[in-house]
Amino acid sequence: MRWKWRCACPRPDSVHRWGSCFFSSEQGLLLTRSAVFCVYALGAALGTLRRQRLPVNRETLREPFSIQAFIACPFVVALALAQAAAASPAQAGPFTAPAIGALAVAWYLWARMRAFVALNGGSALRALGSVMVSFLLTTIGVVGLFAAVIL
Repeated sequence: MRWKWRCACPRPDSVHRWGSCFFSSEQGLLLTRSAVFCVYALGAALGTLRRQRLPVNRETLREPFSIQAFIACPFVVALALAQAAAASPAQAGPFTAPAIGALAVAWYLWARMRAFVALNGGSALRALGSVMVSFLLTTIGVVGLFAAVIL
């Protein structure tokens, strides 16, 4: 039996059709999260190849992408925990979700900074600056893309 994913759109002719497809079901949310975090890992891997002046192909992209994807996994889990805490603030407390989210972002930036230094060399401060700029630009791009698709 083939598994077929269907959009759970309340109104197919709606302007918000794609938003419903991305966020209204567990399958859509899982696929959206997977795609978004692959974009973060891919952007970091492409930046590594650019700094090392290597061509972008399957062989050269495999190692830096795998490293960045492994770094993203705990970040995704921590953000899922933050989302779960935000869904029940009475049980978790009002500051639990923001604290978990902030710690997740801080850890992710630290881990990317350490990977940047290991892959490219240089100082930790320069690496942190590069990672933060990359993270912010990727975040702005992802949010902008979803805003354009949803709105």
